[in-house]
Amino acid sequence: MKNDKDDKPVTLNQLGITLEKFITPIYTRLDRLEGDVTELKKDVGEIKIDLNEVKVVQVKQGEDINKLKTDVGTLKSDFDTMSSIQLRMENKLGDNIQALYDKGSSHDDKLEDHNKRITKLEKTI
Repeated sequence: MKNDKDDKPVTLNQLGITLEKFITPIYTRLDRLEGDVTELKKDVGEIKIDLNEVKVVQVKQGEDINKLKTDVGTLKSDFDTMSSIQLRMENKLGDNIQALYDKGSSHDDKLEDHNKRITKLEKTI
């Protein structure tokens, strides 16, 4: 700083400011900044821990999804097998019903034939 009267530099002492008063606010700000940096480092450390936990959960979820996919595949295969068995059973049941119907018709024909013979015998007697 310069004095307007004689263009000589003005010292801090001449202005009534000691070096301590000038530097103290700077140190105070530096201390606050160091505290902020320490706090940020702590926060970053916590975030890293959280990220690691998230990664572990993601891996577990991926494993769970793969297991579910496998289980769904197994269920689909079992369902296909059961559908095939059901179809065969329905066909077999249909065949059995047709066989019973055919057998019933055959018995009806035989019974009618027997009834005709009995009627013919009764007429003959």
